Amino acid sequence: PFVTKYLASTLVPGTSKLAIVMEYMAGGSARHVVDESAAESENGGGLGEGEISFITRDVLRALAYLHDEGKIHRDVKAANVLLTADAEARLADFGVSGQMTHTLGARRKTFTGTPFWMAPEVIRHEPYSKSADVFSFGMILFELLTHQLPFADQPALQAAVAVALAAARPPLPDRCPPALARLVSLCWASESSERPSFTY
Repeated sequence: PFVTKYLASTLVPGTSKLAIVMEYMAGGSARHVVDESAAESENGGGLGEGEISFITRDVLRALAYLHDEGKIHRDVKAANVLLTADAEARLADFGVSGQMTHTLGARRKTFTGTPFWMAPEVIRHEPYSKSADVFSFGMILFELLTHQLPFADQPALQAAVAVALAAARPPLPDRCPPALARLVSLCWASESSERPSFTY
């Protein structure tokens, strides 16, 4: 229930392009909500801890489901979290997702995802696992907490090198609730084995 639903597919008339029909998400993306909230925060509004918890709870459930099924998303970010009219969150955009093998210590090696959200081991072209999604989830928390894109003031290559080689992470605001700050810190661990697991 926390993954966007595929309904049908069809060829676009007059072309050889495939169109995918999915459930309608009337609330837009979490990134859109963050951008709106950033504008509101200038007037004393913005996302509260409760709103952040509701969105991230559903994303965690989606990732737990995927990881339990042996799948890895590989492009976890607020723009790929869609909201229903009732503000329930659904993880979307599985264009670069992959199936993990069921052997112990399964790893992928493909350099895939969006640079500002990538785990350091992915950037370094090292074997990686489901914990790469956990790192990216920490970046979603950063987006929701700060109303900013991670490393928005840096070129992608510069930010990627800093994350992969110097353990750089975007700064969390002082007002960040301690429990969320702790969770972000765990998700951003340089050693993938130190990150929390989202499996049931």
